[in-house]
Amino acid sequence: MKSNLISRDMEVLGAVRRLRGTGYGVNLRKEIAKVTGRMMSYATLYDVLERLEKDGLIVGRMAEPTPARAGRPKQLFTVTGVGEKAYSTALATMQSFAPQAIPAGGGKLA
Repeated sequence: MKSNLISRDMEVLGAVRRLRGTGYGVNLRKEIAKVTGRMMSYATLYDVLERLEKDGLIVGRMAEPTPARAGRPKQLFTVTGVGEKAYSTALATMQSFAPQAIPAGGGKLA
């Protein structure tokens, strides 16, 4: 299991988790922009998706083709059990580095 997720991995994995199996290129970019305030390029997004899939953290599947997409199917992504564990571990690690709240009156950190 990959446990050294970088920021972009976490952004993409987080977006895939939030969209619960309905994530594909366009709506993943929108979800990431909604959370981060910046639009990830498609090249970066698909590079990260490919790496996460290769590492077994997500799986992609082809949806049914639709007339709205001129018969082209979307590739939808879902987080695997291994991906959920890696995301939770990386998130817990990041949170452990968050500064402790400073007590009122400026006392020492706990």
